[in-house]
Amino acid sequence: MGVPAASDAPGGVTILGAPFDYSPDDPGLGPHIGPEAIRAASTRILPARIDSDLDPLRELDVRDGGDVDARPGDPPGGSASLSDAITAVVARGSVPLVLGGDGSVVLAVLRALSQEVGAVAVIHLDAHTDCNPPGEGINEGSSAFWIAAAEGLVAPTASVHVGLRGPGLNANSVRLCEELGYRTVGMDRIVDSGTLAVLDQIREIVGDRPTHLCWDLDAFDPSVAPGVFSPSWGGLGAAVGLRLVRGLAGLRLVGADVNNLDPPADINGLTASLAAQLAFELLFSLPR
Repeated sequence: MGVPAASDAPGGVTILGAPFDYSPDDPGLGPHIGPEAIRAASTRILPARIDSDLDPLRELDVRDGGDVDARPGDPPGGSASLSDAITAVVARGSVPLVLGGDGSVVLAVLRALSQEVGAVAVIHLDAHTDCNPPGEGINEGSSAFWIAAAEGLVAPTASVHVGLRGPGLNANSVRLCEELGYRTVGMDRIVDSGTLAVLDQIREIVGDRPTHLCWDLDAFDPSVAPGVFSPSWGGLGAAVGLRLVRGLAGLRLVGADVNNLDPPADINGLTASLAAQLAFELLFSLPR
């Protein structure tokens, strides 16, 4: 969106790209080119909101820190680079907004944030729990929140997974998540109770704890976000998703990430455009 490059100035919000994933079939394709696609799409959206006179790009001193040093297929290296970069951002009093990359980016973010503020609350928007116990064939993206709980990076009882549904999500996966202490809100709850009721529930769960917002783009329905790794029908529409983000204003957000954009699967840049709009909307909810 034309923001300046990051500097050593204190405060503000710093954008970081996390161009890595676990097992790309082709090093030129996949979610590791997600940050590039989101940045490109951001040049084509209007940096304003009809219901607000706030200019968060200027008022929050938003700056772009570029992409961290990461190589496709080298998750430990990419994760360490991202954690180091976030640690530096937080040390100068800036709030990190990370563009992924696959869902494993959240672990790197949480590892860095926990050093500064301790165990954080997490609001996780996703079609899946990502709470699977590590095992053969299960990567860190699918186990991110199981690992986060085991490492003491999060406060599970103050954290919530929102938008759960679809193939591959069954009662056992939700039960495993809740046994760790996490709260869950499925799509049926959002449809039946409405956005405002879900926002009230989220606020009650996280309270005033330092909170990280992790938004996996497959929380959206494939009709508005086809370019993700695991599309699942029956998800959030664009209006409802952006309303949820707007409703988080006032929470003690200390970081956020937007992940799981898969540009080769996208249609006319639709998902990248929605991801860019989502990142912009997040700036209205991040603390001043």
